[in-house]
Amino acid sequence: MKKNILLPLACIMLAAVLLGSFTYANKDKNKAPKPKNIVLITGTGMSLNQWEAARIANGGSLAIDNFTHIGLCSVESADQTVADAGAAATTVACGVKTLNGYAGLNAKGEMVKSLFYLAQDRKMKTAILTNGSVTGPVPAAFYANSKNLDDNYRTAYELSRANINLAIGGGYAFFANRPDGQDLITDLQKIGYSYYKDLKNPKKMGGEHDLVLVANNLLPNVESKDRKDFWEDALAIANYHLPLNVNGGYFMVMEGAQTDNAARLHDLNLMTKELLDFDKAIGLVLEQARLQGDILVVFAPLNDAGGLTIVDGKPAENKAIVKWTNDANNRTTMPVFAYGPGAENFSGYFSSTDIFKRISNLFPNE
Repeated sequence: MKKNILLPLACIMLAAVLLGSFTYANKDKNKAPKPKNIVLITGTGMSLNQWEAARIANGGSLAIDNFTHIGLCSVESADQTVADAGAAATTVACGVKTLNGYAGLNAKGEMVKSLFYLAQDRKMKTAILTNGSVTGPVPAAFYANSKNLDDNYRTAYELSRANINLAIGGGYAFFANRPDGQDLITDLQKIGYSYYKDLKNPKKMGGEHDLVLVANNLLPNVESKDRKDFWEDALAIANYHLPLNVNGGYFMVMEGAQTDNAARLHDLNLMTKELLDFDKAIGLVLEQARLQGDILVVFAPLNDAGGLTIVDGKPAENKAIVKWTNDANNRTTMPVFAYGPGAENFSGYFSSTDIFKRISNLFPNE
């Protein structure tokens, strides 16, 4: 008789312990400090195989190895299994799946609020840093609402109305000398923006709104002398500019836009150099996060390009031997890396739309 009583009692006690542990774990999670500042790093043509090729070329290590948490995510558009850059970026920027060719809209073509505008609602500064054009499909997903990502002139107009505090990259041609005759740079200066055409003297770039356009469209690739130390200089400006926000922190998007082209061209050498250049920049961000202690860094690359497979290698020569399967975007599970306060939210397997939710939940309360 006692055995019949003790068995249910033991089950009840075990359930109570488990429930208590669950409650305690969630209580601790709720008490976890939120970041003051968030840096979202992204890019295209950066699957795990691309990064492995870069790791081999770099002697077996990368700056991204210093992230403390890693997850895996699926990335897809609403109408196709393989998302293009705009649709993939929209899943992260807006938390919805949309049609290929769209950015900043849901699948019905309706406007949705992005992380940029949620951050601005909470008095955070917003910034874009890219070695592509600031009007490209990935940045556009954060501030624009577009059904035609080839219309960079329209996207530039939307950026000029987005109240972004700092934008650094290419795209000058879409702001000035436009077919409609409108000079968006002059328009921006009239409403308080400071405009610069190079990355010199970062300490002079501390206004409320700064626009830095260093190329007509994309920046030159990493092998060009004209590229110089773009990331180092751009991050120096951001580190001087963004912490000056007395009302709150900042939300910055940093895009590596050049790897995709190299992968589509099956240029392993150029792709590797682009990745190592971007990895160095990521290392600078992680070091700033380590020193400052209040920055969450999330790195969420968006897709594979070229279908690269590592089939062999020559370790003594730091050389990967690879095969390419196509010159397009490909569907593959993508990594998500995180470091800093809130990084624990980015472990596990989830949809890329959850990145939007997990970041927005870490924004300060309105």
